[in-house]
Amino acid sequence: MPEFRTEVIPNTLKQQLFYEDKVLLIGSCFSENIGTKFRHFGFNSISNPFGVVFNPISIANLLQRCIDKRLFEEKDIYFNQGRWFCFETHGDLAGLTKVECLKKHNEVLNSSADFLEQASCLIITFGSAWVYEHIETDNLVANCHKVPNTQFRKRLLSIDEIEKNFKQLIKNFERSTSSVQFIFTISPIRHWKDGVIENQRSKSLLHLAIQSLVEQYDNLNYFPAYEIMLDDLRDYRFYKEDMMHPNQQAVNYIWEKFKNFAIDESCLDLMLRMDKLRSSIAHRPFNKDSTEYQNFKEGIAKEVLLVKEILPHLEL
Repeated sequence: MPEFRTEVIPNTLKQQLFYEDKVLLIGSCFSENIGTKFRHFGFNSISNPFGVVFNPISIANLLQRCIDKRLFEEKDIYFNQGRWFCFETHGDLAGLTKVECLKKHNEVLNSSADFLEQASCLIITFGSAWVYEHIETDNLVANCHKVPNTQFRKRLLSIDEIEKNFKQLIKNFERSTSSVQFIFTISPIRHWKDGVIENQRSKSLLHLAIQSLVEQYDNLNYFPAYEIMLDDLRDYRFYKEDMMHPNQQAVNYIWEKFKNFAIDESCLDLMLRMDKLRSSIAHRPFNKDSTEYQNFKEGIAKEVLLVKEILPHLEL
């Protein structure tokens, strides 16, 4: 019988994840897709605390800030179009005043730094090797925040540049935290505005940089989200209407692949239990005042208490 698809089957992660692990996800919006799954199933995780960040150097810089616990200062923020923002982070952390902007940034920094000290796994998703440098400060930015493009230089990162930054970051992690493993992924979302050929060059550089790093460190791993989306799910029915972003069906499929790749089988029963609990909480009754629904709510409340005994970090 002929095969009608090419399935990508990742190797199993050497050190699989358990519910006891703390997992931080950072990078492109694909990190948020997987991060949503981690939260749904009750894992102790945070995803993109500084918002979506696409390029590897900005990701490394933010993680280094967390290691150093280096707070954001007035010199790090700028005013444009009625709000204060930071070139290192996403617009989600912008504020209407300096005080509000710095407060948001430093609250996130402190909570992320504390979490990172105890994290056992870091999932990093690279989105693009194209970067923008602020001409006035000569600093590489994570987000241009609608500042006119005449104020930036656009260039392509080199493999050596990515590798050098992450080698230093890994060394600093070894000095400052307990043992942590890294899982690198590349976002399958194409950066179409860069151009078709330019996007492909960018993704190729990211692949080569990650491969070089993985070959040098035992605690570095690669999960082929990019390959699963482009080769396994090779059909536009797995994309949203913009034809760029994976739809929910694709995200669910890639998550199942990731689950088999990274999560220990001993977690599966509790994951199923969490999934049922989330569905129960989301249930909308026909009659809120019925005896049946009141009994149903009591059952949910009891289950929440039981699950929180197992997962004290859980927020519902």
